[in-house]
Amino acid sequence: MYSLLNLSFGISDPINHAAPLGFEYYVRRRSVSRELENSAKTPKNSLEDYDFRMTGDLHVGRYRIDPGEEVHLNKVDPDGTSGFEGKGQDEREESKKLNERLRELQEMLYAEHKMKVLVILQAVDTGGKDGVIHRVFEGVNPQGVQVAHFGVPTPEELDHDFLWRHHKRVPGKGELVIFNRSHYEGVLVERVHKLVPEEIWRRRFREINDFERLLSEEDTLILKFYLHISKDEQKKRLEERLEDPTKEWKFSSNDLPERKHWDEYMTAYQDVLTKTSTDWAPWHLIPSNHKWYRDLVVSRIIVKAMEKMNLHYPKIGKDRSFIIIK
Repeated sequence: MYSLLNLSFGISDPINHAAPLGFEYYVRRRSVSRELENSAKTPKNSLEDYDFRMTGDLHVGRYRIDPGEEVHLNKVDPDGTSGFEGKGQDEREESKKLNERLRELQEMLYAEHKMKVLVILQAVDTGGKDGVIHRVFEGVNPQGVQVAHFGVPTPEELDHDFLWRHHKRVPGKGELVIFNRSHYEGVLVERVHKLVPEEIWRRRFREINDFERLLSEEDTLILKFYLHISKDEQKKRLEERLEDPTKEWKFSSNDLPERKHWDEYMTAYQDVLTKTSTDWAPWHLIPSNHKWYRDLVVSRIIVKAMEKMNLHYPKIGKDRSFIIIK
């Protein structure tokens, strides 16, 4: 979460320092297949149309939150590895296949230059957002991928509506953009720390849904992931940061006071997941105590969703008589 004490933070970019829509929308809009056309009409509470399977017959569609579904995080096991019974080698092979397929899909997205993909990652501190970015997107072409990290709003950003700075970073045609934290901080940290009145953060649920619907109607595939870890797992990871010299730089003195607000954050996240999972921008609630499982499930969801976009490498055309290479 962004520091409440350092108001000099702006937006940093890790790469540069380096009508209902959703999945069904892309199926309807781009597919010429009657089979896909029929699957688009499958009732929303059915997961058959997604065919999300992995080694061990894992249906990752189970982690999608349906619109109107009430979420209770205390009933979701963050240790879950349901459906995957493979061994370490199986996981590595599956990860390699998914990385290669995502690389290919992202390259086609960039080459075709028509549609856009926005991946939103939210989690409590140590939840694994950086890990997902590092491992799931390993090997993708940085030319067409950007990571946007949002810190404490700058004075200029505070002069605008809370979505202004986020809208500036959404993907353009052919781009895949990852929000490492996002506009949802406006209904999480600002709610928990009472930085805005209740009537404002409650209104923001509607504004967020409208914002994401606008993006979806402009040919943006939106995939949102909440990486769910337990309080004990967070404690373990914070201790590891202090013990490991390669991770010590990640430790912040603000992490400890934030742990005191754990229950408040869980309540806030429950409201976010319940009120802002829509047909056009669904949330996925990912058990994330086990990093390898988290990465597999996130990878699989992104790959299957992008496969439904019916992406292709552009072709010059049949008539090439005008092309003369001297």
